[in-house]
Amino acid sequence: MSSQTETLQLKVANLVQMLGYEASIQIDEMEIEGRNYFDIKIDVEEPGELIGRHGSFIDAIATVIGMFVPRVEGQRYSVLVDVNGYRAERGKYLQDMAVKAMDDAVSTGEQVELQPMKPWERRLVHMAAVGRTDIITESQGEEPDRRIVIKPAA
Repeated sequence: MSSQTETLQLKVANLVQMLGYEASIQIDEMEIEGRNYFDIKIDVEEPGELIGRHGSFIDAIATVIGMFVPRVEGQRYSVLVDVNGYRAERGKYLQDMAVKAMDDAVSTGEQVELQPMKPWERRLVHMAAVGRTDIITESQGEEPDRRIVIKPAA
């Protein structure tokens, strides 16, 4: 574990403790599509409040943790935060829902409009469409009501 990761681990542990939780914290450094990330997994006994409504508290925690992350040798790191696997489960749900919506758009010949989503959620839906030539996905609207519309390809 790098010294940056160790320092971040201590800061995240302190933050979670200040919020009143005892937690198991795992931090991994990773690169996705040329961007550097700290993948932070937090496990607690009672995760409900730490997750928040639709993951809203996770987003807030990620913002605060992002302030702790220094540039490392000129490279910027972003943070991915998950609490008790919430984001992983939400991601699986979104991908399954996206495939169903894509199939519906193709079978009905009509566009399907999904509910508003956070940027990371929309990215998962767009990624689920990669390789499909029978549909087009596009984001429409303004935050916080930005959503994906799935259209059959012409």
